[in-house]
Amino acid sequence: MTEVIDLYRRDVDRTLLRSRLSLSHEERLRDAMRMQVVAEELRRAGRAARTDRP
Repeated sequence: MTEVIDLYRRDVDRTLLRSRLSLSHEERLRDAMRMQVVAEELRRAGRAARTDRP
């Protein structure tokens, strides 16, 4: 089991985890809401690109 954990662990950016965990709950929630808006814009752009093809 430890070998599997070590394989995953080497690909984890711990500095990113620490910086995210240093944010307050409200800051994390705001970031999640912003990402939701971005995801919706990307979905909308993808749909538009598919329907605008000649």
